[in-house]
Amino acid sequence: MIHRVNSHRRVSASVRILVLVLPVALLMSGVSGCRLLEPAPPARVVEPQVEWPAPIASQAQHGTLRVMRPEADLTRDARQILVRRDDASLQRIPRYLWLEKSPDLLRSLVLDSVRRAGPFDDAAASGPADWVLSTTLRRFEGVDSDGRYGVQIQLFARLIDQPSGSTVASRLFEIEQPSRDNTPASFIAAFEQALSSLMLDLSNWLAEHSTLTDQ
Repeated sequence: MIHRVNSHRRVSASVRILVLVLPVALLMSGVSGCRLLEPAPPARVVEPQVEWPAPIASQAQHGTLRVMRPEADLTRDARQILVRRDDASLQRIPRYLWLEKSPDLLRSLVLDSVRRAGPFDDAAASGPADWVLSTTLRRFEGVDSDGRYGVQIQLFARLIDQPSGSTVASRLFEIEQPSRDNTPASFIAAFEQALSSLMLDLSNWLAEHSTLTDQ
């Protein structure tokens, strides 16, 4: 009888030890898991500040313009700020994001530029229009190659006569802007300069090819 009691006490003690050990183990497991769920540092959202082209004086009638969302590959259709390295790989700048996805950002800038500079009566992202601007974003990234830093933008544009659906003019816009170094601030400043040049070139090109003849 005594043997049975001692045996029972030993089992009970073992159970108590197990009960105490399990919560500690689970707690340690939870702490370890929490380390994997630590929030990432907050991103810095960048809204590029561009220099808008001067208003375009024109005696001709240019009508209205619809600006389509630029087509882009999956890598560039994102908010990440990209840099192309020597091995041609595209890497993102950590903790920095554009205000919008690159194609949306570019369309917003084109709309603002055209509305400020003209010579169209109006510009919009949708609805009926005399002209349609269709674009493809081929490159939109910083460049870090062999100690040289800069920004490269390639935008293929087509100006389409909306009533007929025919392409009136097309052009590949290529902008290269040096960067002082490979820091995020320098790349962003170079992007702003490159976008300012692109808006000026694009506005002048649109004004040149969009005169309405059947009025």
